[in-house]
Amino acid sequence: MVDVERLARIYESFASFGGGVNAQGSFMDGPRFNKFCKDTKCVDGTFFTATDADLVFSNIKVKPKAERRITFDGFMVALELIAEKKYKGDADGLKKLCQKIYATQGPIAVGTKAENDGILNKLTDTSQYTGAYAARFNADGTGNGMTEVKPAHAPVDPRAAPKATPAAAPAPVAAKPSAPAAPPKEKKAGPSIFDKLTDSSQYTGAHKQRFNADGSGRGMAGRDSIAKAGVAKGDLSNLVARK
Repeated sequence: MVDVERLARIYESFASFGGGVNAQGSFMDGPRFNKFCKDTKCVDGTFFTATDADLVFSNIKVKPKAERRITFDGFMVALELIAEKKYKGDADGLKKLCQKIYATQGPIAVGTKAENDGILNKLTDTSQYTGAYAARFNADGTGNGMTEVKPAHAPVDPRAAPKATPAAAPAPVAAKPSAPAAPPKEKKAGPSIFDKLTDSSQYTGAHKQRFNADGSGRGMAGRDSIAKAGVAKGDLSNLVARK
């Protein structure tokens, strides 16, 4: 026979383990169901694995497909599926599974524990304190409270303290006379742009041929009227071909 009341108490202990929003005694979510399977030794790694536990929890016989938690009725159906998987072909499989579940004392809380190593002893053993830290504890390790907390110097009322006189400004240092600056070098004045444009003696090429040596213009005589191949460029009558 299956002890339903005993299974109900175990179910509620796992369903409400850890607190939080999903921790309700009437419903059990996936993570708590997996913890139940591991803590009760239902998961053995051979005949029933953690993957099998997930498949049982998502079985439509246990809960609707869209639901994320199971009720106690679904939990009882899940135990039957676990027994069929873990004790295949055994008519007393559910009974054996329940006996294994009864042997547990509920959810197993797993946490970290501080190691009592040398560093921890050194930080908590007041007999090893030195200086100002040692003065704050008695020989038995109890604290002295405010009796040994002494200020480094007596407090000074800022209102009664004399105002510090401003320090005298340092005497100005006379600047050393600087050496006289050298006078700028005079640049030799050269011909301006205007002189270069109007001095016909500096002309070259065809421009030079239009002026005499004294700078006076040669007029039409300075034009390029040199005949080429017996024909003068200035005579238009010679440029017209006549038949």
